[in-house]
Amino acid sequence: MNIEKNTKQKIIEESLKLFSEKGYEGVSMREIASAVGIKGASIYNHFKGCSWGIAFYLGCYIWLFDEVWTFFKTERINL
Repeated sequence: MNIEKNTKQKIIEESLKLFSEKGYEGVSMREIASAVGIKGASIYNHFKGCSWGIAFYLGCYIWLFDEVWTFFKTERINL
């Protein structure tokens, strides 16, 4: 179970990293799997019962929010 959670977290982290470099549409499942160190098709096994697209769109929004939040903190802009 712990390995599953770690792999799932790695998939999310590597995906967001690749999305930030290449954009959402510029990243393939094979690329994400390679970055994590697993086979491409096995990615889906880590997101059972969850729509893959929804999970990654949500991940993109979280990444974007983090980038904006970091900008505000760095520039010391008060909200």
